[in-house]
Amino acid sequence: MNYWKIPNNPPPLLKKTYPFIKLSLFFIFINIVYFLIIWLNSENSLGIDKRNSIVLYSIFFLASFFIISIYSLFWEIRNTLYSYWAYWQAEILMQWRYHKQERLYITDSYIISSDPLLIPNFNEENIYEDYDEENTLIDLENKNIVGNDRCIAIFKMLINMLAKSNINKNEKVSIIINTRNEESERVKSQIKLIIHDFFLNTEIVFKTEQDYHNLFFDIINKEVVTLIFSINYYSLDTNDEKELASVIVLSPFYHENTLQLFKPMPFPLEYIEDNIKTLSAIQQQKNASIKLSYYINVEKKDVDNILLSLRSNESFDLSYEHYSQGYQFDKQIGDYNNLNIYHLIALINSSNYQELSQYVFYKENENYFCLPIGKEEPLIKDEYDDINPPPFSIGTLLLAIFSFLFFATMSIIDTNTFSDNLILISLSFLFTILLATLFKMALVHLYLRPLFLQTLNIDIEREFND
Repeated sequence: MNYWKIPNNPPPLLKKTYPFIKLSLFFIFINIVYFLIIWLNSENSLGIDKRNSIVLYSIFFLASFFIISIYSLFWEIRNTLYSYWAYWQAEILMQWRYHKQERLYITDSYIISSDPLLIPNFNEENIYEDYDEENTLIDLENKNIVGNDRCIAIFKMLINMLAKSNINKNEKVSIIINTRNEESERVKSQIKLIIHDFFLNTEIVFKTEQDYHNLFFDIINKEVVTLIFSINYYSLDTNDEKELASVIVLSPFYHENTLQLFKPMPFPLEYIEDNIKTLSAIQQQKNASIKLSYYINVEKKDVDNILLSLRSNESFDLSYEHYSQGYQFDKQIGDYNNLNIYHLIALINSSNYQELSQYVFYKENENYFCLPIGKEEPLIKDEYDDINPPPFSIGTLLLAIFSFLFFATMSIIDTNTFSDNLILISLSFLFTILLATLFKMALVHLYLRPLFLQTLNIDIEREFND
């Protein structure tokens, strides 16, 4: 199983401030000193006339200006590389977070139980009502229905409940029927007939082996509304002691003020602290909004460790009023094996807690996952806010000025005129800017970008497909 890692690749270089004042003072000082030495001693001790002393000084001026320009260009390139690296780090972190924040919307759900107090008890309502606790079967209109026919009858009850919803009968929908065991062709045919009376354009799949983690991606990729029927019914084949059935309607399209199921995160129990940090970084639901946690097939000691880690992280704010020790679905309601996750989702959406943000920790195929649920929009942090733009191209500009001055000086020395070579001198200025810019971009895209990807702590292709 692939575990999620937060993309982290800090710039290998530290950003430094350009020493403009120090360089300027140093440049002015050495040039004034050199000019005074040459000018005052040119004819006396050095035996150089005034014209040649100016030429000599010009050479020194250009040499010192060149050194300053090269240093400035080095500083500019260094900070440009830093800015690009920081930008890529922010970009990939935002893309990664956005990818992990994919979600489905629960537009409707229903749950049927042999226990009439299932939802009130889940809501922690103190309702005292007499009912036959030994009755483990869903109350059907026809009391004589037995065996696999109970599956058909319960399915019909669920689909009749859906008649109250706003599902468009003409819209293409995907329908998944989850049961413990493989159903007979007769049962499948009966269920298909019921579906075709209700929906005109459907894709129907019967499943016994469940994989909610992959099912989530299938629904996202199909981009169609999906109805998931999960039916635990009693027959000689199923061995289910208590009957429970649910349906949830999932849409990959935005629906306002509806419960959202976010992408389930692999949650290996040996790395609980690291997993909590990853959840905190993604914030599919804002950390401070997480109030409840549910558990399916998770050992009590692991439940305690997860709760301890969540409460130790100050950014989370778990409720002390409701299920402060966590809610173990398989222990408190019953273990419906691979259908537990669907029943719990339907139950949450039908309860008073649907307004809260919550985590569901569950075990599936020997792997553990965390499913965030809530109505809030996920946290979208603009990582670019902390990044300064690439520095002003001071080094490129100074090098271009040096090129201009160099060719201008050489032209004056050789021909005593400047205007004859004005076009060539001006082109040298522009060509230097172009050359320095191309050099920087080559470093950025041919050297730095591959280095960034090579040293990144995640496999991009794997991470963005999980």
